[in-house]
Amino acid sequence: MSSTVLSPEIMWYEQAANAAASIGAMAYGIHIAVFYKCITTLFRKNDKSFFKWIPFIAGLFVLGTANISCSLHFNQLAFIDERQYPGGPAAFLTEKQSDSANVGAVATSIIMMIAADIFMIYRIHDLWRRTIVTGILSMTLLASIVMSGFHAVQLTRSKGSIGGASVIQFSVPYVSLATTLNILISVILLPRLLELRRQVSLTASLEGIQNKFIGLEALVVESSLPSGLFSLVFIILFGFQKVSSILFLPLLVQVMGIMPGLIVLRIVQGYGWSNDTVRRLRPASSAYESSRRGPAENHHDQDVPLGGIGGTDPLRKNANNFV
Repeated sequence: MSSTVLSPEIMWYEQAANAAASIGAMAYGIHIAVFYKCITTLFRKNDKSFFKWIPFIAGLFVLGTANISCSLHFNQLAFIDERQYPGGPAAFLTEKQSDSANVGAVATSIIMMIAADIFMIYRIHDLWRRTIVTGILSMTLLASIVMSGFHAVQLTRSKGSIGGASVIQFSVPYVSLATTLNILISVILLPRLLELRRQVSLTASLEGIQNKFIGLEALVVESSLPSGLFSLVFIILFGFQKVSSILFLPLLVQVMGIMPGLIVLRIVQGYGWSNDTVRRLRPASSAYESSRRGPAENHHDQDVPLGGIGGTDPLRKNANNFV
């Protein structure tokens, strides 16, 4: 029985490919929890105006499920079913890109990232209201969509060696655009959220609302910071053609489903940032501070009661609890 001595590069590639699928599966577990929390919260609220989010988060969950299933199956083929393939699992992973399992993983990851990016660009437009910002991000997304088509076709036909030029011909521009867009989204959202945080923090008395709107959780979730950070690490490693970059790919795909789900959850709970939220918070703040100063100091103020800042929505209910 002959034995094959693998080079350290090939062995590390196989280890990374196997670990990447496992990391993606762990992230999928978080995706399940977020999806379950979103659905149960939506039906518990029983507000039909929020039901429009069900197809979106359900679609992301279905795509995430299909993606991790295809990734795990492709790994199973490489490491178990086809373990006698000439050259071993590494050769199978690079030469069998046209396998239906890999095609499914690539297709679902592309669709999932596009859907998540569209949602995040919509959020940026709602918070910034800057046509040029929305336009730049939309053009980047469009370029990413075009390159994703070439990327998918190139991957399914590629038979190049690990790190070879034929393998990265279209993957580099696609990955660069897709991950750069994620980074830009976080970079653009963070300063806006920090500015809104500063404005709301001026109302030191509304501590219960503050914790939900200006806490660390709000900044991390609303800016989709994990997506931006993972994208940054991935693009750096990918740019230097490091095998370790593949560790982040299945993880990043699931994160692109998790973060929109968390944002939708905040929206349903009444804590999602928007221009409408800012308008409602400011009158609540003014009303509270005016009541503290007393009538003698309020002759120039326009006191706005909490009853006029949002009907029966969660924000009004929470404001009434703390004012």
